[in-house]
Amino acid sequence: MKKFIVFGLIVMFLLVNVAIFAADKTEKKDDPTVYVKEKGKKYHKKNCKIVKEGKIGMKLSEAIEKGYEPCAVCKPPTQPEKKKEKK
Repeated sequence: MKKFIVFGLIVMFLLVNVAIFAADKTEKKDDPTVYVKEKGKKYHKKNCKIVKEGKIGMKLSEAIEKGYEPCAVCKPPTQPEKKKEKK
């Protein structure tokens, strides 16, 4: 009986962790991190050759709110993805 309870607790623990991990992944895709330079006016993808050094990461929605515009070289996303509603 004890083995059954321990096994059940382990399974529940694993399922909760998988659900949390999946929620984190979804959240990151909805509002990705983009990068800006302190005195720049554009936001960039992480690997953009324009911002090799001195880049500051922030959420795309925050960059847009602060007036940054997308880089023409790396072409980052222009708006956060809308969350799909489950039916």
